[in-house]
Amino acid sequence: MRYDGRRADAVFQGGGVKVIGLAGALVVAEEQGYRWVNVAGTSAGAIIAALLAAGYRARELQEALEDLDFGRFRDPGPLGRIPLVGPALALLLQNGMYLGDYLEGWVREKLAARGVRTFGDLLVPGETEDRFRFKLQVVAADISRGRMVVLPGDMRAYGVRPEELDVARAVRMSASLPFFYRPVTARYVAGGRPSKS
Repeated sequence: MRYDGRRADAVFQGGGVKVIGLAGALVVAEEQGYRWVNVAGTSAGAIIAALLAAGYRARELQEALEDLDFGRFRDPGPLGRIPLVGPALALLLQNGMYLGDYLEGWVREKLAARGVRTFGDLLVPGETEDRFRFKLQVVAADISRGRMVVLPGDMRAYGVRPEELDVARAVRMSASLPFFYRPVTARYVAGGRPSKS
């Protein structure tokens, strides 16, 4: 964390349901008077970072997560619903057992409640340095190119203007656990669907 009085930048790691612990730690930090300026995260940490950047307070995050049925993040597609062999078929034919749609939809709904859809909604007023221009940075992996990407800035390499990248989709990209969720493709980032092969 970078501290400036009681203003702080923070980076949150992934770890599935560790997201509950992150929210609890944030409650304590906010009770000490800290407020978040620039935040970043990967996977579960990207969920927390995105909601903080949208203006949620830690206590609100904690309450939202307490009400969340994490089991719904396991959302099988049509293949995955076939008894006994479905998950294996989905993994073999679609490179992931679950869609990831519920995760993306939940994040999108929470962001929309605060008026956030794209990274253009998360610009820091007056900031010109690219790495601090957005309140949020999301870390994901491009396994096709074998490199880490930091969103939204690295989307320029894929033909997408950083300001136009959908925040919930970026979180979904970061949370794309190999073999668990279907991979996100460049076409999906531009508004299509995840990869079917």
